Amino acid sequence: MSWELQRHFIDPTPYTFQLQVGHTADQAAADWVDVGAPVIDTFFTVDPTKRMFGSEQELHYRVELTTSVDTYLSEPFNTLGALSKRDWLHAREILRKEQLRHRIQTSSNGFLLKAIRYGPVCTDCTDPLTGEVNNSHCGSCFGTGKEGGYFRPLAASFADLSTSSAREHINPQTATTMENVVQGRFVADPQLYSYDVWVDESGDARYYIHKVDVAAHIRGVPIIYNVEMRIAQFSDIIYTYPMVPSVPPEPRHP
Repeated sequence: MSWELQRHFIDPTPYTFQLQVGHTADQAAADWVDVGAPVIDTFFTVDPTKRMFGSEQELHYRVELTTSVDTYLSEPFNTLGALSKRDWLHAREILRKEQLRHRIQTSSNGFLLKAIRYGPVCTDCTDPLTGEVNNSHCGSCFGTGKEGGYFRPLAASFADLSTSSAREHINPQTATTMENVVQGRFVADPQLYSYDVWVDESGDARYYIHKVDVAAHIRGVPIIYNVEMRIAQFSDIIYTYPMVPSVPPEPRHP
């Protein structure tokens, strides 16, 4: 990974850079960890650890710069690839039009709960031998099997939602259940994955994201998502998750 400073940055040297890795683009997430030792007055470093084993590239990197004046954080950068300036300007225009479309069509505002997929296993509800979750109503992990369950809510996530459709499931061993399925259209910032949760700001309805399709991308970098969501039953443990929005550190970019 390489980096460069802005031209107007005038803090005195030496500059100490620390590469950090996390699983979301949220600056305030608690899972950011240092990668290797810090480097001084250099422009690149390498992460020697293999961190991705599945098909989803959800890692994000950022650089922490420390000078004698202050400490600065770069914007999180995903591992999907870097866009050229021309592609980046094209993507920015697509996002501008998409957000304009959201405003014109009065799309719903809300919060995104990113599921914690790595880290300490919840000891209250997981089987110590198999690691399976045996209590979907666990108040410690909210049924995810990981301590904490979800990262703090990311505010101002736009969602262009369709009208809901009902889906009936008949189980001869239990009662018949109904599911309300909703199609949504999201800007791909942050990235979305199955079993993340979207919360409607106006009515506190909470939706589990099930199917995620990339509606638009540039050079393999997602720009727009089409998703299938299902509203959680009101008895679901997810409704007890505290909605305290994530407050990122004050943006200061070197």
